[in-house]
Amino acid sequence: MKTYQAFLLSFFMILATGFVKTDFCENNTILQDYSLAGEWELVSNTPEQTLQGSRVKVDPVTGEAVFTLIKENSQCYEPGNIHWREIKAKRKNNFQLQQLLSNCNPATKSYTPAHIQLINADELKLVGTNLAGQFSTQIWHRVNE
Repeated sequence: MKTYQAFLLSFFMILATGFVKTDFCENNTILQDYSLAGEWELVSNTPEQTLQGSRVKVDPVTGEAVFTLIKENSQCYEPGNIHWREIKAKRKNNFQLQQLLSNCNPATKSYTPAHIQLINADELKLVGTNLAGQFSTQIWHRVNE
C-alpha cells in the first residue's frame, strides 16, 4: 500500500511540475526558439500597402518595438513611436502584442491586439486589424547589418 501511495504522490508531483513549467515557458520570451530582438523591416502590408520599407527595433527587455525608419507613411507615424508594445510569448514562436494604429489625429492614436508568428529566424508574420477594422497581414524581415 505504501508503494502505491508513493507512486501516486510522485505522479501528481511530476504532473504539477509539468503544468508550472508549461505556463512559465509559454509566458517567457527567452525560452522561444527564435527571438524578436533586433531590427525588422516591413516588406508586405495587406490590404493597406503602406509603410513598406519601414523599420522597427525590438527591445526584449521592455517588450516594445520602436520605429527607427518610416517609409510610405500615410498614417503620420514618426520615428520613435512605439509601434508594438506589451510583446508576450504565447507559444513556441508565437507572440501576442498591442499594435499602434494612427490616422494622423493624435487624439485617435490607439493600440489594438495583434499576434506574431515567427516563420523562421529572419521572417515573421503579424496579423491584426487596421483602422477600418479589417484583418491586416504584415510580413517583416530581420535586418542583418
